[in-house]
Amino acid sequence: MARGDGRRGAEAAPVLAPAVAAELRRRGVAHRMVARGWGVSVEGLVRAGRIPAGRAARAVLLGSRQGPVIALLPWDHLVDFRVLEAELGGAVAPLPPRAVRHLFPDCDAGCIPPVGRPYGLPTVVEPALLERREVVLEGGRRHALFAIRGRDLWRLAAKGRALRFTCAPERLALVVAAEVETAAGGGAALRALCPRRDPGALEGLPERLPAPDAFAARLLELPAVRADRAAALADVVGADPVLAVQLVRWARLPLRPAAGPVRSLREAVGRVLGFGLAFELARAMRILRVFRGPRLGGLGREAVVRGAVYTAALCEALAPLVPPKARPARGAAVAAGLLHKAGVLAWGELLRPEYLLMERVLELRPDLALPVVERRVLSATLGAGWTRLAHAPLGAALAERWGLSPEATRAVREHHNELCRGADAGAANLVLAAAHALRQAGIGHATPSRDPPREVLAALGLGWPQVLAQTRRVLAAAAALDRIARALAA
Repeated sequence: MARGDGRRGAEAAPVLAPAVAAELRRRGVAHRMVARGWGVSVEGLVRAGRIPAGRAARAVLLGSRQGPVIALLPWDHLVDFRVLEAELGGAVAPLPPRAVRHLFPDCDAGCIPPVGRPYGLPTVVEPALLERREVVLEGGRRHALFAIRGRDLWRLAAKGRALRFTCAPERLALVVAAEVETAAGGGAALRALCPRRDPGALEGLPERLPAPDAFAARLLELPAVRADRAAALADVVGADPVLAVQLVRWARLPLRPAAGPVRSLREAVGRVLGFGLAFELARAMRILRVFRGPRLGGLGREAVVRGAVYTAALCEALAPLVPPKARPARGAAVAAGLLHKAGVLAWGELLRPEYLLMERVLELRPDLALPVVERRVLSATLGAGWTRLAHAPLGAALAERWGLSPEATRAVREHHNELCRGADAGAANLVLAAAHALRQAGIGHATPSRDPPREVLAALGLGWPQVLAQTRRVLAAAAALDRIARALAA
C-alpha cells in the first residue's frame, strides 16, 4: 500500500477530506484508494459483492453527555446503545445530519469522517475492525473510498477507545429468532439496538414530515382553474424537468388503449392521462422525490420507489376491470400505489436506527412480512405510541399533509387492512391486491407467497386470474417502469 505522503497518497489526497488526508500523513498510515467516482460507496460495494461486509467500516456520529462521539464499526454490525450508555455515562443517540456540516466543515454534507482527532472529537472503535487484515472506509467525501490495515486503524484513531459496542449478524439472528419470530423475549434485546426515545418527541414526529413546497402549492391551486386545466397543469409540471419526463414516460406505458405517439408533456396530460390522473401522479411523484434517506438496501429509496411504481402501474391496469359500483377513482388508486410505502422512506429520515434494524431483520428473514417486523421492532423500541409511527399511518399523515384526496389517503393508511370496506375502500383494496400479486414476482414487501383473501377480491369484483394477467402485462413493461423508478429515487 502507498503511504499517505507518497506518490499514490498525494494523488489521492484531493479526493479525501483535507483533514483526513492530513491525519493519514501525520500518523504515517499507509493507505490505498479503493474506488472513486459518482455513485461509489462502501454500502454499494458491499451489496454488489465487491468487498466482504466484514472488511467494510462505517462511521456514526453520536451525541452523549460528553459531547459528540464518532463510532467506528463494521458495516454489517449494529450499535448496541445500552453498552455505549454504560461506558459513556448517559443517553446516547445519533446526531441529526444538520450537525455534520458544523462539526466537519471540510466534509461533504452528511458524510462522517473515520477520524475524530482533527475535528476535536473522541472516537470509539469496535475491536473487530482492528483484527481485519484490511478495512475499507469513506474519507469524508462522497464517492471516494480508501483502505488501510486493520491494525493501523488504531493509530489513525489516536487517543480513541477500543470498545465492544456492536451487535454482529450472528447475534442479531438470535435476537430475531427470540423477539421477532415469536416475540417471546420481551423486546429487551431489540431495545438495546435503538436509542432511548423521549415520548414527547415521538408524539410530535409526524409534524416533522416534509411539508408541501412552493411547487406543490402551485399544483394545489390547479383544481380551481376554470379554463384549460390540463394545459395549466402541463405548464406547472414543466418547471420540474425530472417530473415532466416521468409523466410523459407514464403516458407511454402500455396500460391503456393505444393512443398513438406521445410527443410532449401537453399531449401526455391532455390527450392520454387526463387532468385527474396526471394531477394525482404529479403530486405523488413529487412527494417521493423529497426524501433523501438511504438509497440502497431492501428498505432504501431505490427498492421502495421501484415497488411503489410497479404497484401504481398495476393499480391503473386493474382499475378499469373493477365494476363501477366498487371502482376507485383512477387517480386516487395510482397515487395510493405510489405512496403506500412512503412511511418507510420517512423512517429513513426520522427513525434511522429503527429503520436500519428493520432492514437488517428483513435481510436475515426475507420470508417475514414488513407489518410483522415493524410491529415487533417498533412496539419494543418506541413503546405504546408506536402505532402512529408505523409506515401506513405515517404515510397517510404525509398524504393528508400534501392534500391528497380522502380516498387516496385512506388507501395509504389501510392498504394492509383486509377488512377495509365502505364507499371509498376501493383504492385500499386495489393496492392490497396489487402488492400481493407483485410480491409473487419478487417486488415489494407484502406478505410472502400468499394470495389476497377472497373477501378482498369479492369486494373489488375481481378474480385472481384477472389480477395475475394484469400483473404479467405490467411486468412486460419493466424496462420503462424501472426508468421511471430510477429517476424518482435519484
